[in-house]
Amino acid sequence: MVKFYQNGKEFFLDNKSYILEDEFKNQLLYKTAIKTSEIELSSDNYNLKLTQDDKVLLASNIINRPLVVVGDVELVKELVLVIKKHKLNYQGISANYEIVAEFIKHTEDRLVFHSSLGLMEYLEKVNYSDHNVKEVTKDKAQLVPMFRSFFLELNEDLKNKNIEELVEEKTSYGYYIDKEIVSFITIGNVYQSYIEIGYAYTKPECRNMGYMQSLLKHVITLIQKQGKTAVLLVDNDNKVSNHTYAKLGFKTIYTIESYRKIDLKINYDDSLINVNRSLAKYYKGKHHYPTNKLLDAYLEKGYDKVVLMLLDGMGVSFINDTLDANDFLRKNIKDVISSVFPPTTVSATSSLLQGKTPLEHGWLGWHLYLKANEPSIVLFMSDDFYGDKKHENYKTEDYLSYQSNLTNLNVKEYEIYPSFRENGYPTFKEGLKQLQDILDKDEKSYTYFYCDEPDGTMHEYGPSSKEAKAKLRTMNQELEAFVKNLKDDTLLIIVADHGQVDVEPIYLKEYPELLKTLEKMPSGEPRAQIFHVKDKEEFEKTFKKHFSKYYSLLSREEAMKLYGKGIPHKTLKNSLGDYLAVATHKYMFVCKEGFLMKGHHAGFTDKELSVPLIIGVKDEL
Repeated sequence: MVKFYQNGKEFFLDNKSYILEDEFKNQLLYKTAIKTSEIELSSDNYNLKLTQDDKVLLASNIINRPLVVVGDVELVKELVLVIKKHKLNYQGISANYEIVAEFIKHTEDRLVFHSSLGLMEYLEKVNYSDHNVKEVTKDKAQLVPMFRSFFLELNEDLKNKNIEELVEEKTSYGYYIDKEIVSFITIGNVYQSYIEIGYAYTKPECRNMGYMQSLLKHVITLIQKQGKTAVLLVDNDNKVSNHTYAKLGFKTIYTIESYRKIDLKINYDDSLINVNRSLAKYYKGKHHYPTNKLLDAYLEKGYDKVVLMLLDGMGVSFINDTLDANDFLRKNIKDVISSVFPPTTVSATSSLLQGKTPLEHGWLGWHLYLKANEPSIVLFMSDDFYGDKKHENYKTEDYLSYQSNLTNLNVKEYEIYPSFRENGYPTFKEGLKQLQDILDKDEKSYTYFYCDEPDGTMHEYGPSSKEAKAKLRTMNQELEAFVKNLKDDTLLIIVADHGQVDVEPIYLKEYPELLKTLEKMPSGEPRAQIFHVKDKEEFEKTFKKHFSKYYSLLSREEAMKLYGKGIPHKTLKNSLGDYLAVATHKYMFVCKEGFLMKGHHAGFTDKELSVPLIIGVKDEL
């Protein structure tokens, strides 16, 4: 039997005793129900209860958040049927492992792992007091900079956080040494039976001195004197924090896993390819393929000089997380479009320059097996990826074309590249000077300008790092100075090939049972890994055992659909392999020794796939 509720308030009151029976474990359900308390029932916002005999299953959903489910796992199959029958929407699911596994078993949707939250309790009785511990909520002069340092260590964006307001909202306790706070703890949610410990931070120079341990024991004593249990939430992927709290006496009593729903499809009719096709239409006349309508509207105004600038790695998410609303690159985003798959430089720039899908042009990743019985070569350099040498009779150019279709345009044509090409510019600022010299000429022209930043800095330090953000801010400032000299006859188009995510490595050498199922070492990209397999059954079994949380495994046939439509390039016979592993989380495969990147791309996340279409014209600046 299924019962729908008109809103979250009615849902909570009807199931109050069940929810509050273990309010800590059921907190996500409670919070979601509260958020829907004044929202009328719809296919996006709903609360329901399933019952059968003495079994109960509760589910609460609010738009843009995961569906929260608690109760008897035996009713999960019925929940899936109810969702399908009533055409209910959901972005993902948050529940314990048993419920999530049963839901995935019965749904037709593709769900991928997002996070695992550990609920920890302090089970021991303590009676501890330290005269150095005091409530410090009002000591803003010290707390505000410490809060700021705390969030910076987590690589969190501070632009959208009001630190002063957070300090005022939270009750905080601090450990003082000579009037200086060296550690602090905040109090989080307060339940009937529990009090949650929130943020915890110790100044770097004061760590491993016992201050946090004393502070925690003091605060836990205060919580227990109120007749409540001290609890906290941890990210189960954060092994350091888990180990620290376990050493302090906390134990994990419950785990909530969150999975998000994804549709492994790329909208190739609203992608980088359509930018190429708009330019081809502008210069060459009629075009039979879909174009970018917004770009078409600008081009129809007729510009003597058109610049297509690609800033490598500059995804929309990175722009929004780094720049202020009035900064040039952010303010002039006219459209958010898709990269191609995989969202990586070799594939995306080939599509932008040629107007073809990866399926058609064949540039499927950083290194590929282009020919049978030959090594996997790095496409841009023709180097043997695993052997680090060149093969004179086995070069990328003999198999794949990087030639743009934007040639013979009846205007002067220019290309500007960094110094890895002959006569390339040493810095972005110098490259802009080269571009300005071209635009100052009394002629009609089309210029393709490529920059390998901020991608290079993001690879080295990670996209959330201060170094990567500083690089983009500097580039934005240099562009702002450059566009001040734009003339009425010039159209500046700026795109990116992909975005990036912070990554952690998975070393495949640590999984010999997987490697022995392979015909040859993997190729492609660390987050879009291609496998040539000799034992498919054993490979699938082993891969899913170790990596199904972090990668979606696609067959050769499924992978071909992801690479787009068109006539498959002849090299796919050798390069595509048997399986494609698509990263949906923060991990990347590492197949050989070398420099370990902190940021990467080519996976299936919005941060990697969503890229900007930025327009710069004089009358809009």
